[in-house]
Amino acid sequence: MFFEAPHRLYESLIAAAEAMGNDREAVICRELTKTYEEIVRGNLDQLIVWANEKEILGEITLVIAGFNPSNREFLPAEIIAKVLEKESAGEMRKSAIQAVAQELHLPKRAVFDLMVKFKNES
Repeated sequence: MFFEAPHRLYESLIAAAEAMGNDREAVICRELTKTYEEIVRGNLDQLIVWANEKEILGEITLVIAGFNPSNREFLPAEIIAKVLEKESAGEMRKSAIQAVAQELHLPKRAVFDLMVKFKNES
């Protein structure tokens, strides 16, 4: 949650989209608890367009959804490459699998099974 000045909202939305991704859900709340209260929902791309087209006045509260790891799917080749990269840097396979699973927000068992399958096929 961010409290933002109206003249900085557009730039803040652009920075948030660059850092968090354009498809991140967000809400702009303007003039909460007042007569002209306004709430606009959408992803950051939609809100950037809205903020660019409108003259914004008043107190702004910007709420951006947290990271949802399930939104990103990784190809098996990407996962295997990350584990092999950590192994080539000197990490043991077990700790490399654990680190990659944690980094990608995947079950450790899924990464392990993928590596077993990779080893058996090669």
